[in-house]
Amino acid sequence: MQGSTKTSWGSEGTVIADRYRLEEPLVRGAMGTIWRAEHLRLRAPVAVKVLDPMLARDKEMRGRFLQEARSAAAVRSSHVVQVFDSGIENGFPYIVMELLEGESLDMRLSQRGPLGPSQLRKVFSEVARALAKAHSLGVVHRDVKPSNIFLSREGPYEITKLVDFGIAKVKSESLTFTHVGTKMGTLLGTPQYMSPEQARGSCTVDYRTDLWAMAIVACECLTGRCPFSGRTVGDLTVQICTERPTAPSLLGEVPAGFDSWFFKATGKTPGQRFKSMAAMEGALTPILAAAEARAAASIVPRRWPPRAWALLQLPSVSQIRSVSVTLLTRLDSHWLQLRWFCRSRLELWLCLLPEERRRLTLVALLSMCGLVLLVASNVQRRKSPPLAVAAPTAVAAPAAVAEPRPAPAAARRAAPPAASERAAARPGRAAARPAPATGTSAAGGSVGAAPAAPVDPL
Repeated sequence: MQGSTKTSWGSEGTVIADRYRLEEPLVRGAMGTIWRAEHLRLRAPVAVKVLDPMLARDKEMRGRFLQEARSAAAVRSSHVVQVFDSGIENGFPYIVMELLEGESLDMRLSQRGPLGPSQLRKVFSEVARALAKAHSLGVVHRDVKPSNIFLSREGPYEITKLVDFGIAKVKSESLTFTHVGTKMGTLLGTPQYMSPEQARGSCTVDYRTDLWAMAIVACECLTGRCPFSGRTVGDLTVQICTERPTAPSLLGEVPAGFDSWFFKATGKTPGQRFKSMAAMEGALTPILAAAEARAAASIVPRRWPPRAWALLQLPSVSQIRSVSVTLLTRLDSHWLQLRWFCRSRLELWLCLLPEERRRLTLVALLSMCGLVLLVASNVQRRKSPPLAVAAPTAVAAPAAVAEPRPAPAAARRAAPPAASERAAARPGRAAARPAPATGTSAAGGSVGAAPAAPVDPL
């Protein structure tokens, strides 16, 4: 390694193989350090994993480190971290990988708590596809755990990727380094996620040890706890090899049927487990899908209990419709727009609302229509004049009063004697004809009395 500032295992600004410049450390682990780096020729960001100097002295560890690069590069999957390059610089092995933006599953669980059934189904299915691809090539990961499952963000999407094939076991001869072996009794992996055969250090570990680890990871994702809780590695090894794991339902809330699936995946012998990763995923998917369906159904508001409606004797929908239409048709032409609006809203509510709420809505509409009719009649009554004032004879009365005209002097001289005088002369005939009632006007003349007919003096 070359750079302005050097240490025994690299530092910021160090250039590796004249192509990769280290910028800042991202993760420090027991095997080494992962750096954010830049590809100097392509001007592209990459991740560079450098083996720890103490482990780099061991020939077998150097072989395992390079075996990781070869195993990960062989598994071409969108759910496996992509490896671009590997090599040894000044005695220090390195691996160049794609730079992932996001967080590990371990960090997600510690910060946000257990996953839901839908989230677990997505993560589990994507990791299962990666492991199925690796198993088909003869690669056994042997260290599946939440910290080796990375949730990579690509824009608005999130993709699960499997990382760290550092202790992967390769059965394909085309991928195997001849100087890399497994010593009898060597304990490789994380104890909490080891299968019984892996915990015993058996050299006959196959792909079914990854199935065991995936079952432990699924349990931890749902409950937030690991089914094995030994204080030391020895306690964990004894529990894993001899005891039945704790039921996930005792650790937290899990979907129905998850316990039986879990016990099937964690059989003590490999033959008791699922036959393949695809079969394991196929058995878990319906369990999680049913839990998702139940969760979605619980969000929908429940209908009101029918006993509450039994106390109300409501009319049928057809009766309410006919009565409402009858009331609406009686509205005056001034209320045509209101009638059209009420009819349209009535048909819309009848189609969209449930049967029980539909009846209450129609009752409310009837009440509103009655109120509108009452208000309309009151307004119309206030606007129209009273019946007594509208009589046509009130104006014609003054025209019937005629101003008496003074008679000419000759006519007054020739006028017959008064009625009283004639009555005194002929009392018999005067009694038969009573004199009509007369009225006296303000001017002194008779008002409203018909003129008396001339009487023959004979």
